[in-house]
Amino acid sequence: MGKITEGMSKMSKGNYDTKIEFYAEREFAVIRDTFNFMAEKLKVMEREKKEFEDRKTRMLVDLSHDIKTPITTIQGYSKALSEGLIEDEEKKLRYYNTIFNKAGRVSELTDDLFEFVKLESVDYKLLITKTDYVEFVRKIIVDHYEEIEEKGFELDLRFPEKEILLGFDTKLISRAISNIIENALKYNPDGIKLRIEIIEEYDKVMLEIGDNGIGIPENIKNRIFDAFVRGEKSRKDDGGTGLGLAISKMIIERHGGQLILKNQVTEEKSVFSIILNK
Repeated sequence: MGKITEGMSKMSKGNYDTKIEFYAEREFAVIRDTFNFMAEKLKVMEREKKEFEDRKTRMLVDLSHDIKTPITTIQGYSKALSEGLIEDEEKKLRYYNTIFNKAGRVSELTDDLFEFVKLESVDYKLLITKTDYVEFVRKIIVDHYEEIEEKGFELDLRFPEKEILLGFDTKLISRAISNIIENALKYNPDGIKLRIEIIEEYDKVMLEIGDNGIGIPENIKNRIFDAFVRGEKSRKDDGGTGLGLAISKMIIERHGGQLILKNQVTEEKSVFSIILNK
């Protein structure tokens, strides 16, 4: 009993590495093993809590930086214009355009952040409707077709020649798929090959979006679905909010599915797979 009491005392002080080891009859052995199991569970929970708090802190730091940068530019350019410091008309126009673009970026960031927070809420309700998934994905591609043509992408569509009825929130799933397509458009050079394929299996449907563009930097592959994770080029170019893929993953998981970045051994540099259950 002394060892059990000592272990409980250590655990109450937050020392979850505590283990108690002694030979005992069956009743005390059960208490010993239950204590050790509980200590291990508490240790895991404490680690997960710390990881969550670290992610939250990092997210707030990134958010502060991503909002402050365009606002600082807007303030500086607005002050210069209001005080008549810019006389050249062409330069004035450039300043106005920059202010407009930076304001748009702040708006995009706040919209994405609002969506992100909404999806984290346990009270968020999905509006599920039975929809032909094949036709649904076709319409999303049509919505992006002008941008795809402008970038000179070679589009490789591989769809089943029949309808696949799935129940999902059409607005949210459209957002999840569009985020991935828009990333391919935003971060890749012109003229790449973009494959969009629907694969039906017995109990699930996979949508693969793959391209042979620049790929995902190795240093962020494991964190690609975390909020505010972006490649260095994206940060320098002031592109994207860093929330798109995080939002996509949350949407898919809300539907009981998976969004994964596949490890590639083909010519494709990145392949995202959306897996939904039938």
